[in-house]
Amino acid sequence: MSNTQARAVSPLFTWIVDHPKRVIAIGLLFIAVMASMIPQLTQDTRSDAFLADDNPALVYREKVKSLFGLSDPMVIAVVAEHSIFTVQGLNAVQAVSDAVVDVPNIDPDGVKSLATENNIVGTDEGMDVNPFFEEKLSLPSEANHIRDAVRDFPLYQGSLVARDESATLVIAELLDEAQAEQTYADLVMALDAVELPGGVSLHIAGEGAISGYLGSYISTDAQRLNPIAAVVITLIVFLAFLRAGSTLVANLIIAASALVTVGAMAVFDVPFYVITNALPVILIGIAVADSIHIYSEYFERRALHPDETINDAIV
Repeated sequence: MSNTQARAVSPLFTWIVDHPKRVIAIGLLFIAVMASMIPQLTQDTRSDAFLADDNPALVYREKVKSLFGLSDPMVIAVVAEHSIFTVQGLNAVQAVSDAVVDVPNIDPDGVKSLATENNIVGTDEGMDVNPFFEEKLSLPSEANHIRDAVRDFPLYQGSLVARDESATLVIAELLDEAQAEQTYADLVMALDAVELPGGVSLHIAGEGAISGYLGSYISTDAQRLNPIAAVVITLIVFLAFLRAGSTLVANLIIAASALVTVGAMAVFDVPFYVITNALPVILIGIAVADSIHIYSEYFERRALHPDETINDAIV
């Protein structure tokens, strides 16, 4: 800073130093106001969140969605140890399908599985369209009949049903993709309540599920990582100066940097993306660097100019 700049800002710094309680009160009030905005922060865990709105791939994808009504679904794989075409396996598909339909934000008409889809068979008069099954099965012959029907329907082989017949899918479309995180949590809860027979397991996948999982993972990861970073930084600042007061103020600056930044994102409606999860830790590193540099400069000046007043040294 030049002498001219120093003289220009000196009155401001002098006023700040002369009114510490007032300045600190205003600062704490500002921090509290910005921190109170954080609950309004929105998360955007979409895989295409980093693409510009006019990106050709995104434009084409949106066009496909509008033309064909496609969306990013939740996909539940019902996997059996041997064959899904058993009484127990198909009844599990029925139970999962029924549970998924009742999940909020799942389109009841957008749930597709062997328990909801129809079998189309050509006849002399035209074709017969009937559900693969509508009620709970009790006989192995019924399961074998459904297996044979699927084998005669190549469209479902390798898509709705695995080619080795060890698994089948339950596909659930979302009504509002922006609520994928909450829908994923509700779906996991609903599936946990389904009683599965031995040898049958469930796996949730699909872009909608990934988006929902990332949303919950961000919060869990941040709750774990940020406190660890804060503890490490606190130790570093304390070892650097061996002063409790310096450590406390440095932590206040660090907390203020993170809280005000994230609060400002909420105020200006800037979403919290997957990659933004690293932002608080980066802010902690930058804030502690500033704190250490300023404290180092202050303590060095106090050592070189012991007769100078504290207020003049700060200014």
